[in-house]
Amino acid sequence: MRGIVLCLIDTVSVSLGNTVSARNQQAGMAVLPINVVAMAYSALFVGLYIAPTGKPVMFDVSPVYIGALAYLVVFATVIAFGSFLTLLGRIEADRAAYAMVL
Repeated sequence: MRGIVLCLIDTVSVSLGNTVSARNQQAGMAVLPINVVAMAYSALFVGLYIAPTGKPVMFDVSPVYIGALAYLVVFATVIAFGSFLTLLGRIEADRAAYAMVL
């Protein structure tokens, strides 16, 4: 049941985010600055979420970890997410959602 609830929350969050992004692009905002601000807020929320745990934030300096992180930053975040946000601004949120499903 917990998984179903989390999936529903995720679906609503993604839908709201797509709608806000499409609206921001229609208002003339560029994709990259919007993405940077969104990631900054996400980092802040994650920091606030883990702060009460008292656990130290650790960074693995192994080549495998750094390589995987670099791949995620360049391809999954900058290129793929930037491309999706550009698509979202061009064809609207409802039709761009089909690309996410595929």
